Amino acid sequence: MSNYALKRFANADVLKSVGAKYLIAFLEPHSSYLESRQIDIQDSEEQIECLDYNTLVRVLLAPNSDTPTSLIDALYYVNEMATEPGMDAILRELARNGRFIDEKDSTPVDIAMQAWMMDSSLVERAYARQFVHKPRTFLNYYADAQSLKAFSEPSEETLRAMESEFDDWFEEHKRGRNTRVFMFPRGEDYCFLIRHGEPYTRVPRIQNGESSSLFFQPEKHDVVVYKPGTGELRINNTSKGIRGLYRQVIGKHVFDNIEHFPDCGRYSLEPLRTDGVRSLVCNDIPGLVEIKLAEIQFDMGGPYSAVRTIRADDVFADLMCRGEDMPEEAPILKASFRVRFVDSKRPRTVVIKPSNVAQYHRDGDGDPIEQWLRARMFIIDEEETDDIEELMVGAR
Repeated sequence: MSNYALKRFANADVLKSVGAKYLIAFLEPHSSYLESRQIDIQDSEEQIECLDYNTLVRVLLAPNSDTPTSLIDALYYVNEMATEPGMDAILRELARNGRFIDEKDSTPVDIAMQAWMMDSSLVERAYARQFVHKPRTFLNYYADAQSLKAFSEPSEETLRAMESEFDDWFEEHKRGRNTRVFMFPRGEDYCFLIRHGEPYTRVPRIQNGESSSLFFQPEKHDVVVYKPGTGELRINNTSKGIRGLYRQVIGKHVFDNIEHFPDCGRYSLEPLRTDGVRSLVCNDIPGLVEIKLAEIQFDMGGPYSAVRTIRADDVFADLMCRGEDMPEEAPILKASFRVRFVDSKRPRTVVIKPSNVAQYHRDGDGDPIEQWLRARMFIIDEEETDDIEELMVGAR
């Protein structure tokens, strides 16, 4: 957990804006550590009145080797959620679990502190939910048809077992432990939010007029979406090793099969060559308005590994204007499309290339794109061929 961006604890005036009774109660579990740094925390009116905010700011913003990780985590989450949207997210999460905060005159930071003291795991979940909806690059994998079975929502015990296995891998690969896995049902889908550390980094900084460096471990949130109806697993575009880890651990703990999601896709770009502009028809797909081919790349081979790229506002119209055809034999490496969705006046870019990468402006774009690919035969029938290609959807 990074500890260098705690804006709401950056000066005494800001800290004084926090309700004193909440601040004292929030810090009380760490009183022994604070006392070791000359801060006396007592839940009394006298202590509240004479709290040394300046010293407290210096201590909170200058953690040392003795600083409890639990204090750093608490400060981090309160800092991140002490906004109006963060407060609303916390109140929704509490309500989902039958919990409520009765205090009427509470600021967002007061709410964040009260909720953390009430149930820190609910604040973590509220914080984690916001990452599920961010634009991301996704790679698509599909359950082995031979092992496809009904999906049962994993228990908390299963999620903790997944965390333990993730911890072992991340620690071995120099990313530390303390992985957290959250799961959120969303419509017919299930979203796994996986929080883990990144490799440690060191950045230069100026402190008290002197050049120094800041050494910390960044935090990352990965999103994995499972669609029970199709057996599709979407993993946001991270390293190949981490993608393999997620496929295998989810397969093992949720489906009792480490190879439930094999490392292959099921897409082909050949309809562009065989069906031409007809492959772009989408008026039968809810959510789509128009699709145009904007770029296509061919592997021309030869001793110099030549690649031919055709790029235009409308590639098919350009080829027709020039009286040209696509190369007949050269494998297609990539195709980019401009897709107009019903919810946007501006088109978003969809790129298909040989692997499983998919980037959506929003995850909901994946369903109409999937329907179009299936309707126009870009999806290969698993019973007819084992040759699989990869999907990438890129939003701009």
